[in-house]
Amino acid sequence: MDSLVFVWLFCLLIGVLIGSQKGQLVSGIIWPFLFGPLGVIVVVCLANKKKEAEDQAQKAFQFQQMQIQRQQLEEIKKLRQPMPETPTLPSKLRISKDGQEIGELGIGMVKTILHGKQLSPNDPYFDPAANEWMPLELLP
Repeated sequence: MDSLVFVWLFCLLIGVLIGSQKGQLVSGIIWPFLFGPLGVIVVVCLANKKKEAEDQAQKAFQFQQMQIQRQQLEEIKKLRQPMPETPTLPSKLRISKDGQEIGELGIGMVKTILHGKQLSPNDPYFDPAANEWMPLELLP
């Protein structure tokens, strides 16, 4: 009788150790307590909940990394798209000062006059691409 109790307690101890390693402590206690050596076999066959939780966390991390990489790839694709062409200015610009149109001047001449302070950066020029008058300070 003593040897049977010893075997049962030994099975209970083994079941607890295996069950705790698998994240199934309660099952590691109950199965060997009720069924002795057969309960230990049942505990050995139980799913490893700790391993499953680690695998699930790893999959969630990998999914997050894939989402980040997809976003980065989309950003790279946007950067690789051709840039719209910047409109080119005509060789001569229509210039206005104090509400009166001065006439057409070459870009080099306009810049020279701007430096000479005969025109101010706020004086407008006609931009044919925008189809409106723009201040000279926006002149490229």
